[in-house]
Amino acid sequence: MSKRRTYTIQSEIFPTKNALKKRIQEILYQYKIDQQLSNGDFLFMIEVLKNHPDYEIKNGVGINAIFVKQNPVYKQHRGFWVARLDGTETDFSYLECLKETTHKKKFINACRVAIEPYTQEYKRTFFNNLNGKVYFCPYTNEPLNFIGSHVHHEEPNTFQQLVKIFVTENMIEINNVEINSAAGDNLIQDTFKDKKLERLWIDFHNSHAKLQIISRKGNLSHSKK
Repeated sequence: MSKRRTYTIQSEIFPTKNALKKRIQEILYQYKIDQQLSNGDFLFMIEVLKNHPDYEIKNGVGINAIFVKQNPVYKQHRGFWVARLDGTETDFSYLECLKETTHKKKFINACRVAIEPYTQEYKRTFFNNLNGKVYFCPYTNEPLNFIGSHVHHEEPNTFQQLVKIFVTENMIEINNVEINSAAGDNLIQDTFKDKKLERLWIDFHNSHAKLQIISRKGNLSHSKK
């Protein structure tokens, strides 16, 4: 039987990756937004950051501070930002330090990011057209409003299925598609470098997707669709 891997950061030993993840999250949420990490937490997170697949990019000329900041795109989330010695700043994902995102996953992320303005517009229009009427989730039967509800792709054209059909019909080799990775400075999201491809995907999605408003619980139960 192989010995279970442990993780050592500074002088702390973690029996599992999840234990290390929990420790990082404790650091992330013990600070206020825009607050700088203490020296001890700074040194801990520098060691974590060294496991990032794009550490050299994130490090740049060197890091003199790490802050907790609000995600500028997803306001309900927070994350770590580094302040470099040359005055520049960028974010980094601690999840990338624990497990690097595959190129296929980045491609799917870019697909989601590309259609997000359209799904959010659908959501705004849907609730505006209710004219005060109460809408209930078709899966959980709970009343919904704009905040807390989710846009869902109805079967059979689930989001994953649409991506699969799009790739097949256009004979796309995913590994050859260039992605503006969130590894870059302040990119936050994975996006397509090829804007023509991005536009092709958006048009395909908007022509084939049937969207639906559901609850957070309903969305979790259909999260793979």
